[in-house]
Amino acid sequence: MACIAINKAFDNDGYGCYLVGSALTKRDYRDVDVRFILSDDGWSRLFGTDSPDRPDLHPRWSVMCASISTWLQSQTGLPIDFQFQQATAANAEFSRQTGHHREPLGMFTHPNPRDYAAALATE
Repeated sequence: MACIAINKAFDNDGYGCYLVGSALTKRDYRDVDVRFILSDDGWSRLFGTDSPDRPDLHPRWSVMCASISTWLQSQTGLPIDFQFQQATAANAEFSRQTGHHREPLGMFTHPNPRDYAAALATE
């Protein structure tokens, strides 16, 4: 549920939040890796044309990721590691060829989300 707000806040720039990493496969995970995948254009709008290979060197990226990580931790009680990731880099890292996968977070699966949201609002 906490990722719904993040998805809405950045919905014009990307594809949403995804769970990745060891929390998908191990009970004794160290942290919960959450990635918001930005379109390549969205990445450029938010972080400029700097290479996404070392985003940790970008001050805005660092502050935004740390802030959202802390907020998600407070909302969930989990050790969240949140990061923005450029779509090209994400697709290279998480593909069938690499054996890594990702699971969507905070996304409606109802065939018509607006109808579903309207139904929830009237209950």
